[in-house]
Amino acid sequence: MEFLSSPEIGSQLTALGQVVMMDLVLAGDNAVAVGLAAAALPQEQRKKAILIGLIAAVVMRIGFALITGWLMGLIGLLLAGGLLLLWVCWKMWRELREQATHDQAEAEAELELALSIEHG
Repeated sequence: MEFLSSPEIGSQLTALGQVVMMDLVLAGDNAVAVGLAAAALPQEQRKKAILIGLIAAVVMRIGFALITGWLMGLIGLLLAGGLLLLWVCWKMWRELREQATHDQAEAEAELELALSIEHG
């Protein structure tokens, strides 16, 4: 029980809670995927396929949760992820701005064409 008095227990429990919540969200997807895959099998193989699929999904989720927990402890990884996200946002913003400019120019050309037909 010594770990409960650790000053870092709050951040550790928060990280654990985040991993558990992500795991619960992804568990629903796994159940749907296993069910869809098992539906195509004959009746006698369905139960075995569902059991094997769910066991494999649980083992993989545990493994990925451990890897995620380890990665969250790496110094600088959060900063690198933030910088990558910032770059993606900048790129998307530029593309949206270019698209808006293109759409506006296209709308102006259509308006000029409509006005020239009306007055012509």
